Amino acid sequence: MWLSDLLGKVVLLNFEATWCPSCRARAPKLEQLHQRLKGQDFVLLSVHLQERTSTVKAFRQEHGMSFPAVIDADGKVSERYRVQFIPSTSLIDRAGMMVGRTLGANAWDSDEAKELKLSLINDPPREATRPGAGGKQS
Repeated sequence: MWLSDLLGKVVLLNFEATWCPSCRARAPKLEQLHQRLKGQDFVLLSVHLQERTSTVKAFRQEHGMSFPAVIDADGKVSERYRVQFIPSTSLIDRAGMMVGRTLGANAWDSDEAKELKLSLINDPPREATRPGAGGKQS
């Protein structure tokens, strides 16, 4: 899955690691969010930082995570999003623009966060641009 394939959707990029206690603690909330918003123009995507596939697979099975995940094997994705702490989360609108970012164990399931995501999902799509074009982020 490439981020450019997700243009036109609202994307929550969750940077995490299997050894991170905060990541482990919030895994069930992320799955609940995914279940609540799946079928809409929303994608929750976990980005695991430089971990083994087998470790990530076991972590996801242990926590019942059904949303997509990728492994940032070379660290380029986390570098592009300037990830310095984990967990770190970026909210990306339909046009590929980062519209929100949080660091650490946060409440992406708070009422305010839910309203923001729903407003982006319900907002008519603007013209999407390719990631990296014209300074847009994805």
